Amino acid sequence: MNNAHNLRNEYVVDMDIISMLNPAFCGIVIYKFLEGHAKIRETGLEYPLIYFILPLIFSDKIRPTIKGRSDTLLSKWLSENPEVIVELSEEIIPSMQYTKEALIYAYNQGIISINTNGNFILGNKIKIKGLTEEKELLKKASLLGNLFANSGDVKTIYQSFGVRV
Repeated sequence: MNNAHNLRNEYVVDMDIISMLNPAFCGIVIYKFLEGHAKIRETGLEYPLIYFILPLIFSDKIRPTIKGRSDTLLSKWLSENPEVIVELSEEIIPSMQYTKEALIYAYNQGIISINTNGNFILGNKIKIKGLTEEKELLKKASLLGNLFANSGDVKTIYQSFGVRV
């Protein structure tokens, strides 16, 4: 999520990254994740897992490793790509604010909702037009939603990532 870096004491900002990190686009990424998740699990996504989505999808090192089928297990993906855990640990804290802003935007727009169990679910159906480069990123978000849905509860997913509960 680092969208700027220091180069010879100059502050360089990557505008492509900044535009992708706007709350509207991030909200759509979360929506696509929830869409993939809902194909397998209709109970919704538990709150503690929502913060994994953006750092996994926006990392140029992690996103290319998200492959496979909708029935792939998270543990299998992580065992084949152990670098994901290291990269995620560096990205999750910086991405939290983007996630919060995206959730507020998506909830206010009605594209995500919260069920009676407090889990995130799809809200109003959306149709996405005009995106070309971003389509692959959104497909990865949906596939990642499948991976999470196939992998059990919060505790199991946290353990897969090496997070102690």
